[in-house]
Amino acid sequence: MKQPHLHSIDTLRGLGAVIIVLYHSGKMFAAPTLAAHGYLLVDFFFVLSGFVMTYSYEGRVNGGETFRDFAFSRFARLYPLYLFTLILGACSLAYVISEKHLWGQTGGAFWAAFGVNALTLPYFETTSLVGGGPVFPFALQAWAVFWEFIVAFAFYFWVKYGARFAVLLWLIFAVLLYVVAMPTMRIDGGWKGDGFIIGGLRAFVGLYGGYLSAKIIKNWYDANDKARSVALMTIAWLIIGGSFYQGVWVKDDNPYIELALIYFGFPFLVGTICHSKIWILNNPIANFFAKISYSLYLMHIFLLGLGLKYLKVTGTEASLGLGLVWLAIVIALSYLAHILIEIPSRQKMMVWQKRDRK
Repeated sequence: MKQPHLHSIDTLRGLGAVIIVLYHSGKMFAAPTLAAHGYLLVDFFFVLSGFVMTYSYEGRVNGGETFRDFAFSRFARLYPLYLFTLILGACSLAYVISEKHLWGQTGGAFWAAFGVNALTLPYFETTSLVGGGPVFPFALQAWAVFWEFIVAFAFYFWVKYGARFAVLLWLIFAVLLYVVAMPTMRIDGGWKGDGFIIGGLRAFVGLYGGYLSAKIIKNWYDANDKARSVALMTIAWLIIGGSFYQGVWVKDDNPYIELALIYFGFPFLVGTICHSKIWILNNPIANFFAKISYSLYLMHIFLLGLGLKYLKVTGTEASLGLGLVWLAIVIALSYLAHILIEIPSRQKMMVWQKRDRK
């Protein structure tokens, strides 16, 4: 049986995508940094994924859905827009390489990276292509898409074989994340080779945190118990406020607060706020950003590169006004990518799947 749609969860996903865009785009706004710890919203996305897979797919897996059908549904959801973004990023990087006459030095790495990334796999020898050595040089943020596939497949087989030891697994990955991340006092690893394992640990902490949120925290809420429901919603909104404050306004790193949000704050927030029917989380504007959240996340890095190139070529100074114009363009183009690529490709692939079943 299909579960009711949780619009409030989608709204938070849309808000998170906007904050991640701001986190990367300070230079367009002439600001040293915007949303200094906006990378925490990626961890929020991982918790959301764990929650949604548990809420929407656990029953289907237990009901006999094959791995092939499950994997295809995730592939149809994530891959088409990812491939489009990958091609855009490859074209942009190819232009830069041609402009600097560097094909002789970087051509082999370019095509090797593109071939591997097209399979949604990381490529680790990219320092000659892009500074910092990102494992997805054509779409830097796509490391999270790779881990989305990994945790989804792990979720399927874990549920298929009993879904046991959730708390223990969450605890193991939480401890590993602490041990691996603490030497650098930074949680935002995953996008480049030397911190790639941190990204995987973040993904699995989110998976099991989201699972526990759906199985335990979600059931704490009782609409008939007004005192409890008000208390839970109050705590959830305090977490939203605290997450916004930590993610956007605070400049200094505090990994202990960040880990507290990842371990406890985000799972509690998701498991509680999913019950909310408040207008601010359930309105046309919120629903709009919810729908384009994935395209916003994937498209903005490419569009940021174009924006910064425009500033350099024209000699234009970045400013708040120019940054807002750029942000409006990003939103508009992300919407077009959503309606022209993401939705039609997903629908087409699901039609193919239905025909294949016959």
